[in-house]
Amino acid sequence: MRESENRFVDRRQRSRSADSAPRKQEEPTCQVYTSNLQQDCTSDDLMDAFNPYGNVVDLRKKGHFAFIKFDTADNALAAIEGLDGTNFQGQRIKVEKAKPFVPRQ
Repeated sequence: MRESENRFVDRRQRSRSADSAPRKQEEPTCQVYTSNLQQDCTSDDLMDAFNPYGNVVDLRKKGHFAFIKFDTADNALAAIEGLDGTNFQGQRIKVEKAKPFVPRQ
């Protein structure tokens, strides 16, 4: 077998092992992150906007962004689909899945 053929076999073996490795599935999350909020937006304003999508169990607003936690991942997804890119208090807001908290080391 020529050297170029050996490289081809090695690449195929690598790609097979990569394909057979278990893929990381996204965990369903109940928490959403929303940004581009008006500074004077209140927690009550956010509750009024997000409650129609499900039971809000926690809400933390800081400046121009907030984290909103729902009782189920389905409700969080409904809020993302319903509110992302919409006009809220004169601002186009972004609503997306919150990334897991990773403490700094």
